Amino acid sequence: MFFSYAPAFAQNMPAYDYATKAHVSSEIETFLCSPKIGGSSALYQCINQLYKFAIVLASVVGVFFIVIAGYIYMSSDGSSEAVDKAKDILTSTITAIVILLAGYVLLNALNPDLIQFHNVNPPAMQAVSVGTTGTTPSTGAGVSGSAAQIATSIQNTTNITLMNSHPSGQSDPASTAKQNIADVAQSKPAQNSCYTQNGITAPCNKNVSLNPSMLQAILNIGNQTPITVTEIAGGVHSSSPTDSHYTGNGFDIVPNNISLSVQGNAFTAISALGGTTIVECDIPGQSHTETTLTASNASTYNTCIGQPGYHIHGQWGGVDTTAAAPAQTQTPSPGILSFILPWNGPEVYPQIDWGNSDPNIDPGIKANLNELQNDFNSLNQNWQKEGHSAIQLNQVYRPQSYQAYYRSIWEINAIINNQDNTVGYQCDQTSHLDPAAVKAAYSQASAADKQTLQTKFNAHQVSGPTPAGCISDHASGIALDVLSPVSGSLYTQLIKESQNYGLCHNIAGDQPHYALLDKLSAGTNCNQQ
Repeated sequence: MFFSYAPAFAQNMPAYDYATKAHVSSEIETFLCSPKIGGSSALYQCINQLYKFAIVLASVVGVFFIVIAGYIYMSSDGSSEAVDKAKDILTSTITAIVILLAGYVLLNALNPDLIQFHNVNPPAMQAVSVGTTGTTPSTGAGVSGSAAQIATSIQNTTNITLMNSHPSGQSDPASTAKQNIADVAQSKPAQNSCYTQNGITAPCNKNVSLNPSMLQAILNIGNQTPITVTEIAGGVHSSSPTDSHYTGNGFDIVPNNISLSVQGNAFTAISALGGTTIVECDIPGQSHTETTLTASNASTYNTCIGQPGYHIHGQWGGVDTTAAAPAQTQTPSPGILSFILPWNGPEVYPQIDWGNSDPNIDPGIKANLNELQNDFNSLNQNWQKEGHSAIQLNQVYRPQSYQAYYRSIWEINAIINNQDNTVGYQCDQTSHLDPAAVKAAYSQASAADKQTLQTKFNAHQVSGPTPAGCISDHASGIALDVLSPVSGSLYTQLIKESQNYGLCHNIAGDQPHYALLDKLSAGTNCNQQ
């Protein structure tokens, strides 16, 4: 450790000014320091300086012993005793150097703080004021450490995914959520974005200190459920310079498994640290929707669940996105096609995709797909060994944004055909298109729009017997569909045999659908037909 630090320390040492320094004692204070109570040279800083000085001293001593060993060896004049002594000195010195170097590298790799001394301050005690938008926490209230320490914990929490890009698609790597946390973990300020969107420009790489209470809330939520942090200080949110994101007091997250219970838990975690929770989404035919959660609606508000753009915004003071940039609002279009949720991918998502076509796929979903692929391959191999034809895949992974797009097309078709548009897998906790609004728009639609709509109906086969799911198991990477190679009793045999390989036929009426058994609720009926 001592020897490896010497070059770095030497590079940072100011040159000795012989012309202006009258006394050696002033230089000793510069390098070794003189502890002062309340001054700039605090005791922990003096310890750091002494630590560095000891490293340099150890380096000099090591070189000295190597020189001594070399001298003894060169002057041994054939004496085996002198040669052995020189070898012992050289071996011991080199061993010490290696141990010190390995120790420094190991500690630095584990945690750079292990090779530094830091001042320890008790948390400041401040009054807590309660306002209409939440509680402003006292410094240290419910917070486990400094902003840098909490940011490091966030980096090390497997449940938390930090986006390395902006949801808007704009390129500004210095201000992504991942880079914000990386900077703060290194005790550096986070950066705002520096791009313009819909006429509004972000503060442009302004240095921002992230609120420790806000960071603690992210960590606490991530310790409860897998989440993706989409924005912190970056992105374009508002024309106001005091927007909570711009001032380091706001974040946006998307739970990997969206549900009312997860939404309620996030509200509890944010409120416990004095923050305000706002749920945001874009509902077709309506403007950008924002709802502030309270204790009475946090576990019941489901309007945004299953809608595009769903995310949970936490903020501590500042101005929220209620004055948001048009980039994050959706102006309703007057036509029938405005009820179709946005999707930027292919019209019909690739049917056999194990997650390789989605560059932004969540690591947890990809892990599910890997497990699913292994289980299916094992089942298929054994099925063929029994003398049956190979099981052919029909559908594997599809992103939730595509599923929402597909579902909206299905609901439009159901409405204009006077069918119930609220039925379907996991549709009891999601909002649905307004039948009256859809019918009114369809009655005024042009022939071209109706033809476009019909083309989408045909492409997605929306008239089939099984409704499109609202929150699909395919989006979670735990389900696949097959082209049924058999029927009757033989298919019943396949359904039962699949359970031996961790696959469950869990949806009645959807004959080729299988899901990972260990990802379903206990007691799920796997013999649905």
